[in-house]
Amino acid sequence: MVTFRTRQSIGEVLDRQKGLSAGFDVLRWGLALLIFYGHCKWLAGSGALSVPVEVVTSMSERGWSGWRRPLQVALIPMFFALSGFLVTASALRVREVASFLTLRALRIFPALTVEVMLSALVLGPLLTTLILSDYFAHWSFWRYFGNIVGLISYDLPGVFYENKTTNIVNANLWTLPAEFYCYLVSAALMASGHLLDRAAFTRVFAIVTVLAIVASIATGFGLTPTTASTPLLVYYFFAGCLFYHWRHEIPRDFGLFAISAVLSYALLYWQATTFLAPIFVVYATVYIGLFHHDRIAGLRKYDYSYGIYLYGFPITQAVLALAPSFHGHGKWLAVVAGIGTLAFAAMSWHWIEKPMLGLKSRFLARRSGSRATPGTADSHPAGRPV
Repeated sequence: MVTFRTRQSIGEVLDRQKGLSAGFDVLRWGLALLIFYGHCKWLAGSGALSVPVEVVTSMSERGWSGWRRPLQVALIPMFFALSGFLVTASALRVREVASFLTLRALRIFPALTVEVMLSALVLGPLLTTLILSDYFAHWSFWRYFGNIVGLISYDLPGVFYENKTTNIVNANLWTLPAEFYCYLVSAALMASGHLLDRAAFTRVFAIVTVLAIVASIATGFGLTPTTASTPLLVYYFFAGCLFYHWRHEIPRDFGLFAISAVLSYALLYWQATTFLAPIFVVYATVYIGLFHHDRIAGLRKYDYSYGIYLYGFPITQAVLALAPSFHGHGKWLAVVAGIGTLAFAAMSWHWIEKPMLGLKSRFLARRSGSRATPGTADSHPAGRPV
């Protein structure tokens, strides 16, 4: 078999770190905070938009056609690439569709459900301009609960309608359909055996890649003028899966990282070449994620990234509704809203997400006790799945 290793491979580094590289935790924190800060700048009226064009029809694209475009447009795709890389470890470990989907549901739905409930039942009634009877009777109030299962709705009756930029309650929910598609397609590929077989998965990925590139060039499939589209996010997820499958064959090399970073920037700069960038973006993401230092290893005990992503937008909107003077002052808005966001993210992690991870551990222990898991080179987890 032909290999391409000239230096220590990604898999070897991962094995040496026992799949617990602190770099993955730093990446999750960093990406979540950068997205939060970008939204603060935009909502304050001093930055570019980082939600899809279909979410806000009257938007300013300032910043998306300049030198910052590649940096801004890569943030959420990097999240999906990292997720695909780590979630593949979970799939190869459990090797059962039902178990895989159960673990994904425990990770996603509890915290999401609480955030949606708090937005609709606490934040909305406190800040709506309607009388409460009208608020609770309004169709958009009941529709908002569909966010829990991926039926995305962005507004609550009378909430944030006086904010200058937008009345969106939580723009970050736009990525939920893409995330659900990733897990459902993964489950289908597991059922067919393609996700668990490296050669079969690689063949499917190669075919999809060719079709996606041709379609994007010919018809604009999956391309948007602002951030990544849902098909592109799903593609990034499975590019992460591909890298995990080939981790022992892919060298971790700074030269390759530098080349990947430059090519990522160049290909993300132009809208038409967005589908050509994922392989390079994924390599750069995984390379960064494999940095490890014991001083930051404890960060995984405080994985607030999901909570920051869930709560950052509605809390920022609430601050603007209560203190409109923050308009035009994105940095100060980020400081004030950031304090509230970190507080809610901490509560989400310690009271909801971490206990759910405990249930996942017990679930896996029961499954391994009732059925021996086949030992394979791919069964070692690459850290706790995101």
